[in-house]
Amino acid sequence: MEFQTYNMPEFPGKKDRSYLTMDGGPTRNGRIPRSPPLHQQSQVSLISDTSTGERTPIKKSSMTSSEQVVRRRWPRFVSKDGTCNYRNHHVPAQKRRYIRDFFTSLVDLRWRYSVLAFSAAFVLSWFLFGIVWYIVSLVHGDFAHEVGDPSFEPCVSEMRDFTSSFLFSLETQTTIGYGSRHARDNCGFGAFLVAFQSIIGLFIDTLMIGVFLTKLARPKKRAHTLLFSEQACIANRDGKLSFMFRVADIRRSHIVEAHVRVFMIRHHRKTIEGEELYLNFEDVNVGFDKGTDRVFLITPVTVVHEIDKESPFYDISEDSLAREDFEVVVLFEGILESSSYTLQARTSYLAEEILWGYHFDNMMTCSEYGYEVDYKKFNKTHPVNTHEYSARIMDAHRSSLSLETDMDNNRQCKSLDRGLDDREGEPKRQSMALAYENEVQTMVCSGQEWGQGDHMTTENGHRVTCTKL
Repeated sequence: MEFQTYNMPEFPGKKDRSYLTMDGGPTRNGRIPRSPPLHQQSQVSLISDTSTGERTPIKKSSMTSSEQVVRRRWPRFVSKDGTCNYRNHHVPAQKRRYIRDFFTSLVDLRWRYSVLAFSAAFVLSWFLFGIVWYIVSLVHGDFAHEVGDPSFEPCVSEMRDFTSSFLFSLETQTTIGYGSRHARDNCGFGAFLVAFQSIIGLFIDTLMIGVFLTKLARPKKRAHTLLFSEQACIANRDGKLSFMFRVADIRRSHIVEAHVRVFMIRHHRKTIEGEELYLNFEDVNVGFDKGTDRVFLITPVTVVHEIDKESPFYDISEDSLAREDFEVVVLFEGILESSSYTLQARTSYLAEEILWGYHFDNMMTCSEYGYEVDYKKFNKTHPVNTHEYSARIMDAHRSSLSLETDMDNNRQCKSLDRGLDDREGEPKRQSMALAYENEVQTMVCSGQEWGQGDHMTTENGHRVTCTKL
């Protein structure tokens, strides 16, 4: 197989780094294999037919190998299910720090490991105390006499061997108490050992119940009932270019104080000083100043980000979106009404998962039973009339149109001024200003013969109203 080498930035301290290609295969040391032939390419894109509104998959044959590498050079930081794709290396005293916070470490363990850990703790405690009981019986001389000898009082009755001591340890810690095997009052250390083992068993029981209840009550699984749209959209919304995605909660129990935070991650950036920065977070405002970032999540909600000068999407157009390498991370937070726990759900959108010129389909209908939501349309979109330019270009275009309008109005004012000055028998004006409101011109003038509210008609047919300064 032939390879083509590209110069790529390396992570600090990582000389051997894997990169992802368009076909999903990892590469090593910045060596990227050439793209496969067209009939072997599995990656597809979507093209929309403006006449029918249908989206047809087509092969990405127009992109070169280097462009494909730029699009998928950086792996996804946050997966669609909210898992963060990172790993810690060379943390000082990492194990010691985890042991100090042992309760959180136990809660973060997977269920299989938690059950295995507590089962091992119980068996180990029974075994260790079984050894201690065996030694106590051995020192006391219980094994030197026959069981049931009326001339000898053992420390633990019915103690014959290590198996008997292990069973007695288990019965003591779990408070089973079958009756035939028990500690006698002629052994003071045996009474202390029974009390101590009971305390240790109670501690393990309390820790296990606390960890299991915390794991069961965690809102981590509650996030599975929150839905995010598979794709995001960029289109005009109320006359403004906007970034949009959907979020919904399928449960009937409400989420209190629900709000949304959105960030754009630039995986790599170089500063003016030449410093290379990785994972640069830029805030995407979804209405924090106006309070519209707080959602009433009873029915599916479309979260809208208005692309303005402060937006990281300000310089992105439809063409440049196909070459961008960023990731939009969405954080949804709220308080569960049922348990008062704080919930956080996460997802992300890559540049290739953002549709330009599309809106989400309407999901709400009203029937005799009330409002109904059709979740079959949750991820469905339809094309809308949207320009292909970035918000910066459109703002510059609007500014130029506004400037041309002001210049035209200025020229009209000068023309009107010359027409009034040339009229005979009319007083000279010291100052004049025109305002255009509902196609009525107002002139501010001075002179003896002009009064407040007088009307006049200029030579070019314009009707003006004169007001005193």
